[in-house]
Formats: sequence, C-alpha cells, structure tokens
Amino acid sequence: MKKKAFLTLLTILIVFVSTTQSDAKPFYEGKVMKIIVATKPGGGYDYWARLIAAYMEKHLAGSTIIVKNVPGAGHVIGANETYVAKPDGLTIGTFNRAVGLTQLVGMKGVKFDFAKFNWLGSPNSEIYSFMVRSDIYKNLDDVLKADNVRLATTGLGAIS
Repeated sequence: MKKKAFLTLLTILIVFVSTTQSDAKPFYEGKVMKIIVATKPGGGYDYWARLIAAYMEKHLAGSTIIVKNVPGAGHVIGANETYVAKPDGLTIGTFNRAVGLTQLVGMKGVKFDFAKFNWLGSPNSEIYSFMVRSDIYKNLDDVLKADNVRLATTGLGAIS
C-alpha cells in the first residue's frame, strides 16, 4: 500500500510540475505560499503537506512554502481559515474530505461553503469499510430496514 501511495504522490507531483513549472515560476517567484493543515503537527495530514511543500518549493524556484497547522473542531477551523484566505493562488488547505458534512448538518462555527472549494488531488488512497454485528444484521438490506442503527464515529463531520 505504501508503494501505491508513493506512486500516486509522484504522479501528482510530476503532472503538477510539468504543467505548471514554466508558467508558474514568474507568478510564484519571491512569493510565500501557505498550506493550511487542519490538524496538529505530526499526523498524516501534516506529513503529506510537508512532503508536498518540500517538492513544490524545490520546483517553484524562488518561492517559499509555509505549512501552518490550524487544528480544532474536527477540521472545521482549518477549513474555515482556508475558505476565508485571499483568493490569490497562494493558499492551499488540507482537511478531512467529510468536513463538508458539517455544513450540511448545520454545525455551529462553519463559515465555509464546501461547494466553493476546488479539489486539487490526494497524495494517498484510503479504503473504508462498514461493519456490523452479524448476530443482529445479516446483510445491508437488514441495516437499511432498521429503524435505529447506532454507529461509532470520532465526531461530527469525520470520515468515519
């Protein structure tokens, strides 16, 4: 799986560099670009942001890439900060893909309109599964027919 994630990241970087380097250099030269990470330092989002920032800075000569961690509220605070950033091409955000659900359910504190974000890509792939107790549910139809299904999650808007 690590090899697949690495190859995905490499492909994204090659496409990014090959399609933008000649046109982007004059724009980014001498400028500071920010990657807002909606988690505290040390986790997966932070790791990928710092890895991508290093390659971007290398291939956008003359630019400076800063990774800024803005944790809290299940990625909402970082998503909010990304959303209100000046739309000048110098700010990228990374946060949980499901953070848009917080807007749909009307979570207090959401200031972004998820439909107005542009997705640039993902440096990894993730596999999700849905598990239930086999002594209660025999198949997906049983789950869908149930009046009340309790599910565990890490919080509102979490991908789980």
